[in-house]
Amino acid sequence: MGYYVDYNTDNVTINNCPEALAAVNALHTSDMLESHASGGSWSAGKVNQRWYSWVSNPPEGGFQTLKEAMRAWRFSLDDDNLFHFIGEKLGDEEVLFNALTPYLNGEIYARGEDGAEWGFKFHNGKMIGLECVRTWIER
Repeated sequence: MGYYVDYNTDNVTINNCPEALAAVNALHTSDMLESHASGGSWSAGKVNQRWYSWVSNPPEGGFQTLKEAMRAWRFSLDDDNLFHFIGEKLGDEEVLFNALTPYLNGEIYARGEDGAEWGFKFHNGKMIGLECVRTWIER
């Protein structure tokens, strides 16, 4: 199950700094998981453990590098600090994007399995949601 999505992140750079890594690690505190994570396991009607959808929780002590953290969130980070989506289903990426907004620059475009399109623009420490609007005209 799940909703397939493709993210085009070809022009997005991330400032690979200790603060960006700290922002990702902060997402994995129990309070953040409780309020933002949509994945988890249940038993007898109660939540046993929480995680972000399709994301690997960090090891004890947190992620050690931003590359490691991004990989857990299904993104690869190359030597030019460009990152690329390596997953296939929609998860809780918007939570990650919000946390990393001060460290991102560029635009992410998404296309869902049903053809829906949306995106995010990162500039000067702000994230702006993008909506794809198409207009058909007679010719």
